[in-house]
Amino acid sequence: TITTDLTYSDLGTWAYGTRFGAVITACICVQQMAVCTVFFSFVGENLKEVLYTMVGMESISHVVVVSMSVPFIVLLVVGFPHLKALAPVMMIATLTLFIGF
Repeated sequence: TITTDLTYSDLGTWAYGTRFGAVITACICVQQMAVCTVFFSFVGENLKEVLYTMVGMESISHVVVVSMSVPFIVLLVVGFPHLKALAPVMMIATLTLFIGF
């Protein structure tokens, strides 16, 4: 069967060989980890500000907030077997962002 799904790794393999395809896959993984790291830092900083505003917790670090909240976020995301199930969650998150700004 002919498939039209072409990934960056497939393109790199086709253009420069299997080793380059593996390099592209590794670069994509590193880039995704960097995005996740910045995202979790952003979430931790914002949750820290919310805790400060609502409860008055001044001495808590955003690293502690992230360390406490990431397991719950991961458990919530793992509970969805398909990406289609996340569509309503993403819609609510997007609406919340627009309302917040």
